Amino acid sequence: MNNSIKVSICESTLIKMIRKAAECNAFDFNCDFSQISYSEMTGGFFNTIYIINFGDIEAILKVSPLKSSKVLRYEKNIMRTEVEVLNIVKNKINIPVPKIYFYDDIGEIENLEYFIMQKINGENLKSVSKQLSDEENNAIVFELGKINSKINEISNSKFGYFSQLTKQSSSWGEAFYNLVSDILEDGKDANVLLPYDEIEDIFEKHLYVCDSVKTPKLVHRDLWPGNVLINNKNISGIIDFERALWADPLMEYYFSNILKNKYFCDGYGINLNDLDEESKIRRTLYNIYLYLVLKIECYYRNYTSSSQNTWAEKRLYDELKKLK
Repeated sequence: MNNSIKVSICESTLIKMIRKAAECNAFDFNCDFSQISYSEMTGGFFNTIYIINFGDIEAILKVSPLKSSKVLRYEKNIMRTEVEVLNIVKNKINIPVPKIYFYDDIGEIENLEYFIMQKINGENLKSVSKQLSDEENNAIVFELGKINSKINEISNSKFGYFSQLTKQSSSWGEAFYNLVSDILEDGKDANVLLPYDEIEDIFEKHLYVCDSVKTPKLVHRDLWPGNVLINNKNISGIIDFERALWADPLMEYYFSNILKNKYFCDGYGINLNDLDEESKIRRTLYNIYLYLVLKIECYYRNYTSSSQNTWAEKRLYDELKKLK
């Protein structure tokens, strides 16, 4: 989706980035600059992403928006989040995630933050699902549920976004309220028309349901089919951890009313119909937060299409009605 956040870099800048990584011995393969070619991937909504071809080996280069770009509060420093989380996951559990080769947040090259990582073979589930049978799709989503449960096994001492250290808390209720307050402030800053007092009142009245969540767990939060790679009808990679946070696992994307899926839940080992009343309220609060993010980000990205804004607004008001 076209937007005003993604940066565009020239070939000489791209080569400088790769050369700096090579000079630091970042790659576990031979980097022959005479064979390098590249192409931009157009599917991302935030970072600019390139496939770098080193001859027989490919890698991914991700370039963050400029520091001066107008982004949501939680999106500040999220490239560092992705690098940190990928390294944590790589060291803690056995799931297919890419290896980070090199990360540069110093900004010596055109004041840009970027990293280079392993390219995992496969196409995303969103693009290939229509080519698969129902049985094949269900088997993949079942396996994805198992993988997501492994991610949620990783724990921390505090709740909150990686990129928002000062707003982390040992209380999930407090940390979650900080998340909500930030996105509402983002909306006000961008003059997004919303019933702010009503939304704040709903969260204040129902925040007690977060008290039962005691242990901060690693939550991907953006594990939709576009971030699941498929090769030979099997999951070959899980990508895009930049929006990860320490939270309640029930906040995961596949538990939302967008992608609620029986096969995912079976693989994960949960039955959403068996949730107690407080857990169901938490899930509704997480839906509201998700739709707030999806609506308000439209005013920061300046998308050329209004479809996401319209879609997210309708779903937001539907969820708010449940807790009035």
